[in-house]
Amino acid sequence: MTEPNPGSDSESHGPIQLKYQPGLPLSNGKLCIWLFLSTEIMFFSALIGAYIVLRFGAPAGSWPTPHDVHLLEWVGAFNTFVLICSSFTIVLSIEAAKSDKAAAARKWLFVTFLLGGVFLGVKAFEYNSKLHHGVHPQNPRSRMYEKPDLQYLAALQAYCRTGIKEMQSSSAADPHQLEHLALVQEHLVDWTARQVGQTDVTPRQVRALELLAYQISGNERYREGAEQYLAIERAELREESAASGEELRVAEAELQAINAALPPVTDRLDELVQVEMPSDEQAKEKTELEEKKKSLGEEKISLENRVAAAKTRSATLNGRLNFLDEVEKLEEPLSEAYHLPLPFVLPSGNTWANTYFLLTGFHALHVLIGLIAFLLILPLNLGRKRAGLIENIGLYWHFVDLVWIFLFPLLYLF
Repeated sequence: MTEPNPGSDSESHGPIQLKYQPGLPLSNGKLCIWLFLSTEIMFFSALIGAYIVLRFGAPAGSWPTPHDVHLLEWVGAFNTFVLICSSFTIVLSIEAAKSDKAAAARKWLFVTFLLGGVFLGVKAFEYNSKLHHGVHPQNPRSRMYEKPDLQYLAALQAYCRTGIKEMQSSSAADPHQLEHLALVQEHLVDWTARQVGQTDVTPRQVRALELLAYQISGNERYREGAEQYLAIERAELREESAASGEELRVAEAELQAINAALPPVTDRLDELVQVEMPSDEQAKEKTELEEKKKSLGEEKISLENRVAAAKTRSATLNGRLNFLDEVEKLEEPLSEAYHLPLPFVLPSGNTWANTYFLLTGFHALHVLIGLIAFLLILPLNLGRKRAGLIENIGLYWHFVDLVWIFLFPLLYLF
């Protein structure tokens, strides 16, 4: 075989020479971080999507407002501003590293670390506020109940009994707090229990329980119904108090008459007892006086019971009226004004707490991981050779900031 001439057409049948042309200037590290972020996007999309379904699928007016769960919008806005500033400072660190200004890159990276720490500090402050007000997932010791029902009333009764017993046995207990808890038990919790148990009218039971829930936590959902029921109850209390006072006056007058009639009978009977040989008339008189004394004694006992019952009823009614007047003067709900961690009603409260701590908890964990990454690279020489490393960590940090941009309006504004 002869070799083909260099200029002949047979050259086109030779081996193909391939030359590698890179499609994108993407390093292995950046490719890995993008693949990792894609899984993170799916993870947080599922969490945020579940929250949106629960939030906007709840019946109208049954989802807690930021005020109900002690969320301060300006605190969330401040944390959003902090994270946005941290995204800006990490970019400054990357640009400084690309310009081979290691000191400046380290400075801006440290500022980013501090801003992330501020974010976590504010979030810890918010978590502490939630725990202080009892707004946290139901298990193990949540004080939230979904609706004002008999289960909620039983929880309040158990709390009052246990709390009073513990305060009485503790030498360090605040006497004012003990007094307040006793008032709440007697004139609010036990009173409502009697009202609910003494009536078969379901709407009245519901109103009484709603008034109880409103006075304890001040939930605006129950305000209108509570105020209407309260006006009716005040009128009934005044009427019953007047009737009880009249009953007390009548019973005391009758008792006074019995007390006035008894001494002459007793004295005459004592005289007849001292007669050694009474006549028939004296014996008959003695028998009649003994029967009369017995009758007056029985009537006196009955009147004393009526007086005691009337006094107890009058004291209960007046105590309830005075308690309602005292509560009306308070500028805060009972649990806050008296500093008592009472169980309270918050519709969908446990669902909100579960989703809130799940979303913000996972986000805070990602922020913490970012801060650890910053700490690990801060001691290194952050010159041009480390610019890619800072950029990869910066991509992760931008993603964490972007997740919060979605969480802030969902949790704080709706």
